[in-house]
Amino acid sequence: MEQPRITECCFLSLPKKGYRIIWEVTQQCPYSCGYCFTWSSPKREKLECDISRLISKMQTLADVIPIDDVLVTGGEPLMVANEIVPMLEFLTNRGISFSISTNLHNEHLYSVISRYKPRAVNLSIDPPSDRSASSAFKADFGRIREKLKVIEDSGSNAKLTAVISRETYRNVPALLEFLTELIDQNSMINKIAFNREYPVGFAAESQPQTKAELAKPFSLISEWSQEIPIQVSLVNWSEFHAPVQACPAGKHIVSVQQNGDVTPCSLLYNLSRSFRCGNLIEDRVDMIVGQLTSFATDLETYYRQTEEKTRPCGTCEHKSKCGGGCLAMLPIAWNHIPRRTCQINPERVKDHERLLISQFHTNYHEIYSPQPQKFAAPDEQIAKAVEDRMRDYVRRKLVPSDLAHTMEHIDSVVRLAKLITKEENASEKITIPAAYFHDIAPREPAMHHMHTHKSAILAEQYLKRTGLFTSEEIVHIQYCIMTSSYGSYLLGYRPLSLEAKVVRDADWLDAIGARGVARVFAFGQAHGAREMGKIIHDPEGLPITIDMNITGPDKNPIYHFFTKLLKIYHLLETPTAKRLGKERHNYMVQFLKQYQTESELVLPAHKQLPLRFV
Repeated sequence: MEQPRITECCFLSLPKKGYRIIWEVTQQCPYSCGYCFTWSSPKREKLECDISRLISKMQTLADVIPIDDVLVTGGEPLMVANEIVPMLEFLTNRGISFSISTNLHNEHLYSVISRYKPRAVNLSIDPPSDRSASSAFKADFGRIREKLKVIEDSGSNAKLTAVISRETYRNVPALLEFLTELIDQNSMINKIAFNREYPVGFAAESQPQTKAELAKPFSLISEWSQEIPIQVSLVNWSEFHAPVQACPAGKHIVSVQQNGDVTPCSLLYNLSRSFRCGNLIEDRVDMIVGQLTSFATDLETYYRQTEEKTRPCGTCEHKSKCGGGCLAMLPIAWNHIPRRTCQINPERVKDHERLLISQFHTNYHEIYSPQPQKFAAPDEQIAKAVEDRMRDYVRRKLVPSDLAHTMEHIDSVVRLAKLITKEENASEKITIPAAYFHDIAPREPAMHHMHTHKSAILAEQYLKRTGLFTSEEIVHIQYCIMTSSYGSYLLGYRPLSLEAKVVRDADWLDAIGARGVARVFAFGQAHGAREMGKIIHDPEGLPITIDMNITGPDKNPIYHFFTKLLKIYHLLETPTAKRLGKERHNYMVQFLKQYQTESELVLPAHKQLPLRFV
C-alpha cells in the first residue's frame, strides 16, 4: 500500500464537478468531545430553524446548482432522524448519494436513516487519552464493534475517523493495533482518516500540536497504512507534505447550517459567522449562489496574488500543482494570520510579513496580557511638524481600495480621534499615529479583514525610523490599529485600552451618519455591487442577527446597513463617541425610511413591496 493520502480538507470525497453539501442538521448531541467545535464559537446562533422549511429551500437549491453528494452531520443527526426523512426521500428520488456522520447512539433511530441506503456511515474512533488508556478504552472499542455490526447489517460501508490531539497522540500505537483487528473482521470498512485537532476560531484556546509531537504518530500511521488493504488519509498534517491542495470552499463544497445559513465551509463559519453567503430561509437562492461563486473567485484571486508576491513560489517546481491550502487552517498559528505552507523545504518560504506579525503578537502578549487597559500611556502631544511628516508619508503610501477609503477618510478619522482623545483624556501620542495608519494597507480578495494586521506592520516600520516612539508605545499603537476594524471585532478582537477604544470609535463614527451613507454606496459600487438593495428589515428593530461579510463586500449597500452600520452606535465605547454617534445613527434610520418610501413609489405596481419589515 502506498503512503497515506494527505489532505488539508476534512471532506475527503470531493466531486470534480458540482457540489458536495455539508448539511449540519442539528447542534444537539449526547456527547461532549473536547475537540468538537460545534458549540465552540460564541458567535454561533444556538438556535435551529424549522427543518421542514429548510428542507423545502434545500430542494430549491438543488434545482439551481448541481448537487453531487450530501453529508448529513451535526451535532448528532440521529437526534432529528425522523424530521430529515423528507430530504432523504428527495435525495433518493433525485439519485443523489448521501453519507452520514453519527456515533450511532440509538440503533432504532439509525434504522430510520438506513432505509435510504447511505453511501457511507462515518464513525469516530479516537485514541485513548492519557487519563483513560485502559478499561474505558477497551469498552469504547467494544461498542465500536457493535456499531459496525449494525452498519454491516444495514448494507452500508463505514468510514472511521480518529482525531489525534495533544491529549491522545502518544496512544496512536494502541489505536492502530485495534484498527488492524477491525479491518480484518469487517470488510465494509473502506476508509480511515486520521484528523489533527482543528484549532480554528474560538475553539483554539490551547496551542495545537507541534511538528515534533506529530512526527512519531505520522511515521507510525504511514508505516501501518502500507500493511492494510484500504484507503488511509491524514487530514490537516500539512507540515509533512507538498504541494498543498486548492481549497474547495464555495466551489465544490457548500455548508448549510442548522439555522439555514449557507457558507462556503463549516470551518470558516466557525471562524466567524461573517463567512455566510446568505440564509436559505430569508434570502433568494440565486443570490446565495452568486455569493458562493463570488467567494470562490475571490479565493482563487487571493492565492494567485499571494503566489505572485512570494518570490520562492515563482520558481518552485510544484507551482502549477500548489493550491495554497485550506483557508480555514491558514490562521492556525497566530490568531487569524494567513500563511503559505511549503513542505519541500520549510525554510524556502519564509514569509517576512508573517515573521513581523508573529513578533508583534509576542510583544503584544508581553505588554498587554492579561490587562492591557493598565498600560501607562504617555501624556505627550505630537508636534505639528512630526504630524505633518506622518500625514505626508501615509498620503504617499496609501493605495485606496475605493472612494470610501481615501486620504479623506483617514483625515476624518484623525479629526474624530483628536476630538475624542481630548474629551476622554486619552494619549494623543498613541491615538493620532494609530488613526493615521489604521487603513494604510489595502483590502485583498477573500481576506478583507487582514488589512488591519498589515497596517499595524507598516506603522511599526515607520514609527521605528522616527526614533520618537519607544517599543512599548509602538506596540500600543499597533494594538489600537489591530482592534479598530469591524472585521477584527467579528473575529474576537476587543479594544481594552482607552486609546484603542478612542481609535475604534473614531473609525466607526466615520462609517455612520451622512458620511457613512455616502461612503457605503461608494464602497459598494467599487466592489461590484449590482444593485442598490431593498429594505427587508426594520431599521429601528434590534437586534439584527446578520453580520457583514469579512472576506469581501456585502451583496449591496442597503444590506450593509443591516449587517454593520446600524449596529455601530450600540457598540461605541466612549461617552464622547456615543454622544456624537446618536445623531448620526438617527440620520441613517431616517434615511432608510425615506429610501423605502421613495423606492416603493417609483416601482411598477406589480413589483411593489408591502410596507412592512420581515
